[in-house]
Amino acid sequence: MCKTPSSRLLLRLIIDVVILIALCCVALIALPKLLPTTRRGFFCSDTTLRYPYTASLLSRVHITIAVIALPAAIMLVVEMLWAALRASHKTETTARTKRAGVQQFVFVGVNIPTFVSECYKIVGIYFFGLALVLIAARATKNFVGRLRPYFFDVCQPQLLETLGGGLACEHLDTPYAQNITRGYIEDYECYELAASAELLSMARQSFPSSYTATVFYAMCFIVFYLQARLAARALLVLRTLLQFGLLILAALVAIERFYTHQNHSTDLLAGAALGFFVAAFTTVAVADVFKSLPVKKRKPRDDATRIYGYYGVNRIAKYY
Repeated sequence: MCKTPSSRLLLRLIIDVVILIALCCVALIALPKLLPTTRRGFFCSDTTLRYPYTASLLSRVHITIAVIALPAAIMLVVEMLWAALRASHKTETTARTKRAGVQQFVFVGVNIPTFVSECYKIVGIYFFGLALVLIAARATKNFVGRLRPYFFDVCQPQLLETLGGGLACEHLDTPYAQNITRGYIEDYECYELAASAELLSMARQSFPSSYTATVFYAMCFIVFYLQARLAARALLVLRTLLQFGLLILAALVAIERFYTHQNHSTDLLAGAALGFFVAAFTTVAVADVFKSLPVKKRKPRDDATRIYGYYGVNRIAKYY
């Protein structure tokens, strides 16, 4: 089984696609349906839960464009430019390919262009990391069950009938109920007509911010990717501007979530940290994008002993 290179390559493609689809199904379907959200109580004196509900300025379409369409387009364009740059130096293409660790694939007797294989590799690893971010964010949301800043506005919590009923944080007639409202309230129910079931469910899933985590992952991944791919000195200004713009975009998403009272500030910090660390892990440890930076050795100077005190070889990056 899989004795030919083509069959092994096909099997590898199938395994990669199955793993990626499985991770996406776990993040988007299984966890939301199977993992219950922890039910948290509240203090009536907690002012961080009394903000008015404001619809988010960013929809799922905007986030999809930011974390799927934009990174995929950037990686596609950069890989095309990289392939064109290698093609312009045909005499050194083979040597550089070996030095950069780029693997050449053959399928059914046809040589797959390096551009295609590199796009498949980097895009596949990107979506693998994105699925990990979604799984981690969803699992943490449901496990922690932190209430959003607009919880009181959409829930309008009421005490259970056994405790006298009525709004949980209003002055009630019974002294027993008044004592209950001064402490940590767990026996309550949301007013049925206050909001939809979906909004009430979202009101219990504040930590961490999924939007912030996914956008920070996407932007940080592209920042690391551009740092490795656009390493030429001539592209320094372009690379810096692109990286700065991507980080500003991620920061604007976090600011929007805070401005519309969708998340607490600590939710945003946790989401940003999650996205950053997963992006660093996937680019450095999994994709290993920085290994493609070639290095040349400089011969020691005749007077190296007099100047530096010893003879040595300096490793200085040489960009192509």
